[in-house]
Amino acid sequence: MSYNKKVSYFYNPDVGNFHYGPGHPMKPHRLSVIHSLVLNYGLHKKMQIYRPYRASTHDMC
Repeated sequence: MSYNKKVSYFYNPDVGNFHYGPGHPMKPHRLSVIHSLVLNYGLHKKMQIYRPYRASTHDMC
């Protein structure tokens, strides 16, 4: 049986410029490494890539 599943990938290159503190589980360097792997293995050709926009004050309310 064959399934056509769509994969969406959200990435912003600026994510590596943030530091959330030593105890925070989000490690921006890991996201940069993952993005490099996605590109080097050609996975980006098999998914839709979206770049998130910066939320406005209105978006956050």
